[in-house]
Amino acid sequence: MEVNPHTKIYGVLGSPVLHSHSPRIFNRLFEKYGINGIYHYWQIPDQSKILKNFLKNIQHLNIKGLSVTIPFKKKILPFLDELDPLAQKLNCINTITFVDGKTIGYNYDGIAALKPLSEIPDWREKKILFLGLGGAAQGIILTLYFHFKYAKRVTIAARESKKIKKFNLQFQETIPEANSLKWDELDKKNLALFDIVINTTPLGMHPHSSSSPLREEVISEKHVIYDIVYNPLKTKLLKDAQRKKAQTIGGLKMFLGQASEQMHLWTNVKVNFKTMEAIYLQ
Repeated sequence: MEVNPHTKIYGVLGSPVLHSHSPRIFNRLFEKYGINGIYHYWQIPDQSKILKNFLKNIQHLNIKGLSVTIPFKKKILPFLDELDPLAQKLNCINTITFVDGKTIGYNYDGIAALKPLSEIPDWREKKILFLGLGGAAQGIILTLYFHFKYAKRVTIAARESKKIKKFNLQFQETIPEANSLKWDELDKKNLALFDIVINTTPLGMHPHSSSSPLREEVISEKHVIYDIVYNPLKTKLLKDAQRKKAQTIGGLKMFLGQASEQMHLWTNVKVNFKTMEAIYLQ
């Protein structure tokens, strides 16, 4: 599509972010649906002053929306004008829209990540273990309770136990206190206590695709192994789980689910998963 003075600008903000597939996805979506828009990479240093100035100065362009990824999903909050009610509860965003001179933050991490889980029979009664407690994990956990009314109490394995304590203190009035599991306790005996394991760490992400948060021997065929990493499509964790005959869910569904929500927010165009997947696989 030809760029002209009326072209609306979108992009993904992060550091690093040049590996992101989002520009290819959105630019193909804009072309398919006849939207006069362009989607770009915005990689800036992880410094508060630079982030603040970036958000301030970028508004002089015809920019309408940003996808936000690590490490800015929380760090950008002080520089936004408003937060969507869910993003306010989560205290973390992954999407920004620019409306009438205001920057408004949204969080679609949880909603996008949990749609594949909802296809598992009786999933609300299953025990879930989260690997990692970054912004994505917190968004998913809180959405479990706020949006999907999850019935069980989750367990979190994080390298820094103080993160789990802080998380429990922050949300003790609204969700059940999360159990904790030390990283060196991720053995076969402890993993057998869980039905669903969700990796929210970057372990296994390109270019470190040979790493995994779990050893293959701790996985069994009774597990559902869900890795939110989407690049590569089949992480080492998922390959190991498939060898053990466990059910697997890749990060592509979450990634495309987020993109679908963002597309609807920015352009009012709804795109179903099959269409999103077909565009991605092109």
